[in-house]
Amino acid sequence: MFKSGIESFARSIFLTMDQQIVLHHPEIRDEALNWYNDVIQFFLNSTFEDDVIDSDLIALLISNISGIEGRDLMPEIEKLCYRRIVVKGICGDWEAVTIAFNRPVKHNRREEILTMIECHKHVTSTWAGRI
Repeated sequence: MFKSGIESFARSIFLTMDQQIVLHHPEIRDEALNWYNDVIQFFLNSTFEDDVIDSDLIALLISNISGIEGRDLMPEIEKLCYRRIVVKGICGDWEAVTIAFNRPVKHNRREEILTMIECHKHVTSTWAGRI
């Protein structure tokens, strides 16, 4: 998450993984929110010269936090938005983010967790042949 030069969507898998863990095990939600907060603090404490700020990844981070109704982190998310290091095309501006966090989640984002064999079968039978 904190290394420069790694593509946004490659790093976003960790955000999705954390979100899915919370959706499958709500009892560890606070621990997950602490991890998300650590990621937010990293970006808030970084400069453009550090070459680690990734506006797409930060927007995906906000969207994933919204998916687990992480309203506790809204003050920190607001700082990200006002620092202008969030791609608005992914999660919107601060007003849109506020609206998203204050309405109930419309659909269940919980995904089935596949075994490695099931995952391999899924990949090879659906999209791997298209590459």
